Amino acid sequence: MKVRILIVFGTAVLIVGVLSFRACSAPPNKGKAMYENHCGNCHGSDGMGFAMYPPVANSDYLVENIDRFACMVFYGMSDSIAVNGKSYNHPMPGNTTLTSVQIANIANYILKEMNGSSIRLSSENIDQQLNNCVKN
Repeated sequence: MKVRILIVFGTAVLIVGVLSFRACSAPPNKGKAMYENHCGNCHGSDGMGFAMYPPVANSDYLVENIDRFACMVFYGMSDSIAVNGKSYNHPMPGNTTLTSVQIANIANYILKEMNGSSIRLSSENIDQQLNNCVKN
């Protein structure tokens, strides 16, 4: 009986240890790499945007609409928007291949590194946003 308890306890400790290690060992630049791969061509590697594409760095629109971030990334945008007082009306294509975890990584990179925000989104937040999207 004691052996079974020790085996179960040892297995539980091992599983918790592995899960904790995986959660803590995610590369810190994962969001940056995802951003550069999927967003940087239009919004710039520094997030400052270009003539047709709005900035995501120091972006009032992004911070004010963070509850729609997943919808914007996944489904794209076709509406005219104002970012930092400037109007942009070039459509943004969606990327329906990104997972909730990938979108969260991109969002958190943009929020922290480009906007100095302490807001963090989890994949669960992203799933909730995607469930409530109004497609443009």
